[in-house]
Amino acid sequence: MSPLCFWQRANAFKLEASVSSVVNRAQIISTQEEGTVEITEVRITLRDEAKLKAFVNVTLDNSFVIRGLKVINGTKGYFVSMPSRKRKNGTHQDIAHPINNDMRRMIEEKVLAAYEDELKAKEAGETEQPTGETEQPTGETEQPTGETEQPGE
Repeated sequence: MSPLCFWQRANAFKLEASVSSVVNRAQIISTQEEGTVEITEVRITLRDEAKLKAFVNVTLDNSFVIRGLKVINGTKGYFVSMPSRKRKNGTHQDIAHPINNDMRRMIEEKVLAAYEDELKAKEAGETEQPTGETEQPTGETEQPTGETEQPGE
């Protein structure tokens, strides 16, 4: 076999592998466009800090949970921070994050709406129950005196 034939065959193989990779990627992209991811649950844990306002867990399609999102009070308003870890050099790297703006927007809208609902529920709960006072029911409940009544007396 001449060296030219070997290189021609190698380049043909590379081209075939490259075309196959492009086709596979196209199939993945078309599958992603057909199916949509739905946020089926948002759990909010409120925090009362200057910047950190809540921790959030998001469930996708009732089958995948992402924990550790945060609602942050930034200079331009509230935004959603993705779960991240701190690197050795002090910077942060996202652990999970959307790969397109539509998904990022959908997550942010759902999370911030759930955050606002949780705040309203907390405020409503605080105004319904007065602090420090508990209302005693009137009437039927008496404190025991230690004396027992005998039957037939």
